[in-house]
Amino acid sequence: MKRLALALLAGCPESRPATERTPIESPAPASPSAPAPSDPLVESAPVQSAIERAEGRVVVTTTASAEEILLVPGGVVWTEGGDVRAVFADDDAPRVLATLTDPHALATDGRSVVWLGDQDNGRYELATASVTALPEVAGPGQQEGLAFGDALYARSRPDALWRIDGVGGKRPLSVVRLPFHPDAAWKLVPGFAAAKRVLYVPVADRSARGQYALVRFATAGKSTAIPLQRLPAPFTWSVDADGDVVLVADDRGTIARIGVRERDASVLFVHPGAEQVCWCGADVCMFTATGHVARRGPSTAEARPVADDAEGALAIACGRDRVAWTSAREPDGSRITVVELR
Repeated sequence: MKRLALALLAGCPESRPATERTPIESPAPASPSAPAPSDPLVESAPVQSAIERAEGRVVVTTTASAEEILLVPGGVVWTEGGDVRAVFADDDAPRVLATLTDPHALATDGRSVVWLGDQDNGRYELATASVTALPEVAGPGQQEGLAFGDALYARSRPDALWRIDGVGGKRPLSVVRLPFHPDAAWKLVPGFAAAKRVLYVPVADRSARGQYALVRFATAGKSTAIPLQRLPAPFTWSVDADGDVVLVADDRGTIARIGVRERDASVLFVHPGAEQVCWCGADVCMFTATGHVARRGPSTAEARPVADDAEGALAIACGRDRVAWTSAREPDGSRITVVELR
């Protein structure tokens, strides 16, 4: 399945409104002679599609590996086993928003969840729970990313950027290719983000190994290449609604910022061990290899702890009031954890 650097989506041969599913209980012992599940030496089969709630925290145990995760008002959305699924405030089991083929590129504007797919692209309306089709921006296997800024934007291989008009509005849906013409010296790599009338794409120099940049493309047609020390990998950079970038600049945990009108990165602070980063409102949330999650404002002196059980986080999602991550569980599936920011 496809993955993307920030927030992305996918489509399917069939999409249908959300339905609720009853949790699947762990199976009973195979025979009377089998050890009882209460025996501390015997582990019962994992509970599937379970939701656990505690003060300030929600943990969702999924039936298959969660590829992408997205925070939306009142809930969390993810892709799992070809479906787009979600848990909202009062759900007692995950619900299926759409059944798809290879969903990827989840994105939201706070009113809808959108995705890309090899066959169909879709939009789930949060207020009405209705699913509608989005137009294609390229052929099968070429649709790579979606992101909301002042409009819905898309990226397709090898180097095209698009604006999708009419999403959630009264105008007909239409796709417009943007005048994006990157320098031939740069090779575009996976990754895509959008803000107000500006898009970002990471690139690598075709001729000089170890030379990287983040291309900032103004939708009016101007591109600016911002030099970086290393190639931005998934979840090592994030863009806020105004177009300011935050990123993990090196292996020491240096957190840097690039203003929407700036050509160079400036150091905000150092958070030792930081490997993943995202904007949490005006603050920066950081994930370390040892599982610590912390939050720090660009002008504050110390980081505030958020959680200490995010070791091995595979995907992260951040909002103004919550942070979320996925981690693998055995034998199959994922654990999605959502924590309120205080």
